[in-house]
Amino acid sequence: MGSNVELVWPESEAYSSRVNNCSHANSSLAAIRAKLSAEQLEQFKTSCFGHLLNIDKIQFSGQIVHGVVLRRVAGQGVKDLDGLSFLIGCDVAQFTRQDFCLITGLRFGENHIHTCFADNKRKKEQVGWKIRSSLVNVVNGKVPACGLDWQHTYKVYVPCMLPKYKHWVALEIDLIQCEIKVYDSMVSLIPDESLKEELGPLSITIPNLLNTLDFYEEGVYANECTRDWWCPWPIHRVDVPQQANEGDCGMFVLKYIELLTAEIPLATYTAQHMPFFRLKLAAEIARGDAYMP
Repeated sequence: MGSNVELVWPESEAYSSRVNNCSHANSSLAAIRAKLSAEQLEQFKTSCFGHLLNIDKIQFSGQIVHGVVLRRVAGQGVKDLDGLSFLIGCDVAQFTRQDFCLITGLRFGENHIHTCFADNKRKKEQVGWKIRSSLVNVVNGKVPACGLDWQHTYKVYVPCMLPKYKHWVALEIDLIQCEIKVYDSMVSLIPDESLKEELGPLSITIPNLLNTLDFYEEGVYANECTRDWWCPWPIHRVDVPQQANEGDCGMFVLKYIELLTAEIPLATYTAQHMPFFRLKLAAEIARGDAYMP
């Protein structure tokens, strides 16, 4: 073993274990086909997960997975840009984002907000923004499959990854107040000014996107907006329950959005409840109940 390499679990603490694969491709794919309409299924086929519909069975080796996990190099977590590192024999092997895409056939999604903002950032006027059809489809409720036309709601909740910090937050896009609220389970990680800088493209792109669609000129929102909606929308942080470790941000985001849409106080659930909700979500996914129609 290299003198500069330390394992997360020392070899003296290695233990035997049996690893079971509780995911069955046939039942999972059957659940997807049963839950989605014909139109939604066609949309699913065009997504980065679409090729999974062609999988008949999955070969799984729990012994290999367990053995590799025990060889993980210390000091490198899932938030590292270069991925995870494992000591295989005398060599350190990395499992990067590119490796994940190569092995699974999946891809890391494009940030359409940032791309749209970059396409138009030199434009000073509000009229004439070039808006991607992918964003128009979101506002019209065509995507995702469980989407809703924004003309039929007052608030839109969005899970948002902040790549620079490898951290998830929940966003509330208020179509009446014309502002963006941030529900962050680890406020100590990102200073307020840095957070506003990270979300700056969103605060500018949203009003320009809605302007292109004449969103506030017709329908239920005509003359209802409480501010000059064509200006960059202000970004506010909301006081919410905080996570107690480095890995629960995604779970907190899911619960924030679930509670907000159900109008349940966020203080109802705290960090001590997250282990239970992780197990609950895993069970729902295994049963095919996690999809929201």
